[in-house]
Amino acid sequence: MDKKDLGISMPVKLHPVNRPKGQNSYCGPAAVSVVTGAPTSEVARVMRRGRFGWSHVPVKSTYDSDLRYALQAYGLDLKMVEDFSTRPTLARWLRENKSLRTPGVTFIISAGNHWVVISGRRYCCGIVGEITSVRDSRIKRRSRVSVAYQVVRKGKISLSKEYRETSQQKEAKKSRRKMYREWSKLKKQQDAFDFSVVDEGETWHFGWIEPGASWDFDPYHEEHFCDELEDAISMANCYIKEFPNRKTGNWSFQ
Repeated sequence: MDKKDLGISMPVKLHPVNRPKGQNSYCGPAAVSVVTGAPTSEVARVMRRGRFGWSHVPVKSTYDSDLRYALQAYGLDLKMVEDFSTRPTLARWLRENKSLRTPGVTFIISAGNHWVVISGRRYCCGIVGEITSVRDSRIKRRSRVSVAYQVVRKGKISLSKEYRETSQQKEAKKSRRKMYREWSKLKKQQDAFDFSVVDEGETWHFGWIEPGASWDFDPYHEEHFCDELEDAISMANCYIKEFPNRKTGNWSFQ
């Protein structure tokens, strides 16, 4: 690998992984957090926006395209340095590229299907979390490198205005979190009020709520499918409220 393979870039500073408590802990958002300083939750939100048709799915496994999309939102980019067919160990890559690993020149590397960030003799990833030496014992130096990218910076590192959350979006997210908390509490009451819930678990997309064997009458008359979380909450609350009337069918809303 020669100097000509590197792009022209302003120095890129490394930051410890900015991971708010309980937020995204996967290596893709962590790698972007290391070079931008942004919270992994914000990075994951940006990545979801770039996943057309899958924006409701939590960010776990990430691809080159996810990283590039997020980095470009912060004014950075990725330049392919080398795509390996031989898959050298990380230790070998570090040894053979000492001349390129100068301060300010930053690489994002896939090593053992895990995104890591290296600049000079410094290293950081989602597992280690902090900036450390490339000789740190926590680093899996025998993991196999499949691809190496240079992080290219042309100007200020900042999230573009078009990717920032508006006050309305923040309020909608707050309301959504409140609904998820309510839904979680309602699901815990299934046994006590003899109804069953089937949903997707991590992300709401659709679900079913059905009465148990003790219900001689059904307030929903076999219409148990819900494609909105609000409808599911309303239905579960109805079964809880009407539980005393399940043998007679004398519903309170009649």
